[in-house]
Amino acid sequence: MLLIAAGGFLAGSGLFALPAVAETHGSDVGGPVLPAEDASPTADAASTPTVETPGEQTGPSACPAEAPTLPSLELSRASSAARTGQCLAQVPLDKHFGPTPTTPYVGDYIGAQRSANIVLDPSKLYASTLTSYSTTPVAEVDVTNVPGFFTGGVPGITGLTGSGSWGGGAEMLSTMAMDGGGHQGERTGRSYFWDWGYDPIAADQVSIPRPTDPTSASVAISISVVLNNSDRALTTNTKPERILFVPLPTSAAYRYWSGGEVDQQTGRLYLSGGEDSTIGGTFRLMIFDPVTGDYAESGVLQPKTAADQARFGGTMPASDMAIDGEGSFYIVSDGYSTPNPGTGANQTTKWLVKVEPRTGGGWVYSGVTPLWVRAGTSTYTPVYGADIWGMAFWGGKLYLGGAWGDLFSMTEVDPMTGWTRRLPGSATSHIFDLASAESVAVLNGTIFQDVDRNGVRDAGDVGVADQLVQVYDASGTVRGEQRTNASGEYSFLMPTPSGTTSYTVRVVQPQLSVGGAKVNAAQTGVVGSSLCGQNTVQPQSYGVDVAEGTAPTRLASGSYVDQPRQVLGATDGSQTLSPSQMPMSARYDVVTAQDVTTIDVGISAAGSWGDAGNSATTFNTQAAQNGPRHVQVGNAGDEPPVRLGSQMGWYTDGRTDNGHAATDDGVTVVRGSERLPVESWIFALGNSYTFDAAVQGDRAALATVRAWLSNRNANTFPTTTSASRSGPGQLTVAVPATPAVTLNDAFLRVGATSTSNAIGGASYNDAPTAAGPYAPAWGSAASRTSDWVVDGEVEDYRVRLASAVLHVQVEGAPGAYSFTGISNVSSVAPSATASSGTVAADGAAVTFSSHAITSTASATGLTFSAPAGVEVRGAIDLLDLGGAVVGSATYDTATGRITVPSSLWSLRNDLTLRVRTEYPITLEATKELGAIANGTTSPTTPSSAWEITAVDPDGTATVISGSPQRIERGVVYTIEERLVAGAPADAGTYVPTDLVCADGDGGELSAGVFDPVAGTITPDPATRAISCVLTNTAAEVTIVPVLAGSASPGTGWGLDLAADAGSEHDVSLTDASATLRARPGTFAATASVPAGTSLVGVERLDLSDPTCAAFATAPLTATADCWTTLTAAQLAALVVTPGEHEVFRVVAAAPAEMPSLPLTGGLGSWVFVAVGGVGLAAAAGLLLARRSPRRRGTPASS
Repeated sequence: MLLIAAGGFLAGSGLFALPAVAETHGSDVGGPVLPAEDASPTADAASTPTVETPGEQTGPSACPAEAPTLPSLELSRASSAARTGQCLAQVPLDKHFGPTPTTPYVGDYIGAQRSANIVLDPSKLYASTLTSYSTTPVAEVDVTNVPGFFTGGVPGITGLTGSGSWGGGAEMLSTMAMDGGGHQGERTGRSYFWDWGYDPIAADQVSIPRPTDPTSASVAISISVVLNNSDRALTTNTKPERILFVPLPTSAAYRYWSGGEVDQQTGRLYLSGGEDSTIGGTFRLMIFDPVTGDYAESGVLQPKTAADQARFGGTMPASDMAIDGEGSFYIVSDGYSTPNPGTGANQTTKWLVKVEPRTGGGWVYSGVTPLWVRAGTSTYTPVYGADIWGMAFWGGKLYLGGAWGDLFSMTEVDPMTGWTRRLPGSATSHIFDLASAESVAVLNGTIFQDVDRNGVRDAGDVGVADQLVQVYDASGTVRGEQRTNASGEYSFLMPTPSGTTSYTVRVVQPQLSVGGAKVNAAQTGVVGSSLCGQNTVQPQSYGVDVAEGTAPTRLASGSYVDQPRQVLGATDGSQTLSPSQMPMSARYDVVTAQDVTTIDVGISAAGSWGDAGNSATTFNTQAAQNGPRHVQVGNAGDEPPVRLGSQMGWYTDGRTDNGHAATDDGVTVVRGSERLPVESWIFALGNSYTFDAAVQGDRAALATVRAWLSNRNANTFPTTTSASRSGPGQLTVAVPATPAVTLNDAFLRVGATSTSNAIGGASYNDAPTAAGPYAPAWGSAASRTSDWVVDGEVEDYRVRLASAVLHVQVEGAPGAYSFTGISNVSSVAPSATASSGTVAADGAAVTFSSHAITSTASATGLTFSAPAGVEVRGAIDLLDLGGAVVGSATYDTATGRITVPSSLWSLRNDLTLRVRTEYPITLEATKELGAIANGTTSPTTPSSAWEITAVDPDGTATVISGSPQRIERGVVYTIEERLVAGAPADAGTYVPTDLVCADGDGGELSAGVFDPVAGTITPDPATRAISCVLTNTAAEVTIVPVLAGSASPGTGWGLDLAADAGSEHDVSLTDASATLRARPGTFAATASVPAGTSLVGVERLDLSDPTCAAFATAPLTATADCWTTLTAAQLAALVVTPGEHEVFRVVAAAPAEMPSLPLTGGLGSWVFVAVGGVGLAAAAGLLLARRSPRRRGTPASS
């Protein structure tokens, strides 16, 4: 066949020269390790030096005198090897054919050069046709004017007949291949010509003999080599520059190469067998390095999947092949009856089959696409694949040519879709070969089950078969589609781009097989890459760029709609789809045909499934039973939009053994303020129970929650469905009243989802016997508007039912409690004859357990044990479901035995036994008397002169001085005091000035327990004991008489202090009683002086100055600046502070000697000292409080 390889073309280094230095032969991927050589192009081929060739040499004298100097055909090995290593890897070549370990069998051709006729241009499409078995013209094909080519418009090579031209074989120019010179022009372009196993080259026309095998006629085929774009153009008698010998196939039944191609990245020759051989039988392929003579042969081709074996094993392949940008072979083989994607009708057709070279043989084949006859186009009659003699990629299409029957014509194939079109006017000649210097880009990948939902393929993530992959062009029209094979793989041949061509790749409505049922799956991420880095991939979600391995987002509405398959090739615009309509896609930008791109997509059906035990008539749980499923959109660690509880169950199918209990944490039984575990609860027949659904997630408020209760044993009672609700909250489920059971298993199912546009709309639910569907069917009209998967969670709880149930509860003091010896109850779990639990917080009510009553005609007894120091408080009540007290149990304090009378079961069949407990709380207080600063008198009143009381809101006073007294939690107590009978007289001079309270360990009480301003105590649940100290303090007052101009003031002095607190607290200071104890408070002061004198004024010692305060015991020595003159207003409201010694100086003078105040020095007088208190302001406040009616919360004086 004829084959031309793509690439740029530069005159220069050629194909077969020996290296200048010794080389090391190897078989690593990318070809042998070779030294770098000069790859400089030669401007003039005629000036290139003659290159020595291996084998027997005839020498220069053996060449005709007119023979020209041959151009170099040396390959630039370094650049080729480097490029191979950087980009597309190649299969190692593990065999060698040549005279030395590093060279092939090659020689010079000895012949005449003729004038130019046609110059081979690798950018064109060429064909060789057979007008007769003695004439094989080669010409450029114009696919827009095919008849011109076939009628000889450009005859090309003509008259190639007889031994005087290219040989004496009947089929002379059967195959042609062209090396375009590499992607970067790193080689000199050249063409290869040969026939199908005949030897047209006479022995005396080459510089070395053709290799032979003693056991057969030959072991090699001779291939002629001619430079492209040279002046040695092909004419009738054109002779090649070189002769290359290539080993024949090892298959004895088919020993010639009918097809050829050049891998443009390496310059390797690809060779294929053809007609009369079979896939998986005698058909062989080979890769040959024309520089080193290394090669690899396919051996017997192996199917990639069992389906490939069934489809193509034993069929005849075409007599030519083509190569993609990755270096894989493509052949055409007979196929089988398959539905046409355009018409839907079954059609027997040929298939395009890919062969992937593998190291060490065992090359594998797999089907790519059927070759469809598109409705409305010219058709051809399907015949044997072997009758296709020519294949070539060109202009983004695959062209086929044949030599028999209707395949005289040329056929154009869209490699993405497999649709075919016969080129009109091309059926007048046999086509031996087609060739082009172009290739096609490769797009392949795997759709895999993402087990860990991380968006990338890891070990253990297996490919998923039968997933539809569609490729869209920029207009949103489907350009190609494939279903993944058994390994989850797909592969597209992409048209040669003109500039940058953008496509969108998506997996259409992925599904996974779970238990034999199809389950809609969500995509977890796209990962794409190109080996050469030229064609690029960008993952997207609803048209927005996302990072690789990132799961799709949801639409703004929160929905997850995955549009169904769009009809392939529709041109009326009705089947277009935008990336903004795709949950997950990849933008694939193609800039070159010489690149291989991989786009892998992860899918997962992991999420929440039921786990209830089931039978055919009760709970459906598994996929095979059409059990409910909430497939989650997102990667591992992403927050589900709706879930029940803090843990999300991630499973791939339902179970029937309650095996998901570890993540069933979103539903609890509501019992007052308690939220109790569902599976530890026993439900009494005929009652309705409230459950709390802890719906969480960013769409929790939009969730619909439903619950169902069903007996696990079929037909005992019908399924009961609760009312549903929106968002987190409570819902109620009714338990059937019959039949009577002691203890029976059932299951409670609760489902939550925010999906409102699922199939069935608002009717969507997780009902135990629901027929589904839970999501739209693949390709259905409903899938255009309904979520492909449903969010949320479903939880199944194994619960127990009984005719009568007793729950035990402790309320009050923290600690561990137990109930033992429980009689008249079932011992089948969760019911038991013993129960224990812990109250963590004081005052909390904790329900420990549920017990199924064996007989409602008998009493139930149980022994109660509490922590040391804890007491049972009040009656032991029996509560109904609403928390109302319906009766009481008896309690023997000596034995701790509680008895529930049987008569209560006639009132209710669901009762809670409530035991209230407490640690006793005590409160005590002591009295302390405060000191007077600089005081001179001694108190005569003991602290026992007062009783300290705690007064509750009802006015009841409890004496707490002397010994601790028990008080109640939560009650506000006001701390007050009162004088005892017979208290000393000076007890009245004391007022309460400080109250300090602490816990039993001396620790600080919280503000909620102790309010020092209000003087109140409010015990909380953590309080055990409280002790308080109440301090009372008195004051002292002193009068200092001063007579101006006299050292002796004489008698008749006085200072009367009238107390606002009452006359009983008045103080009268005289020169005879100069210092007295006084009750702190406010007084009206009146001074009196001796007869014959006049009052100058009253002064006060400044106690705020520590220096002056020190003169309180010797005021006559105080300096003048320590005295402050009191105004009339100050005298009218004179404040005596608790704990202070107040000193007042009364000044008088004879009328003729009236001084002015303050007096300065030299005064002699009697000194009378009074003792003060703690602070003037405090004294005033306390005095006012004493004279006003006592308010609750204020400490009272005696």
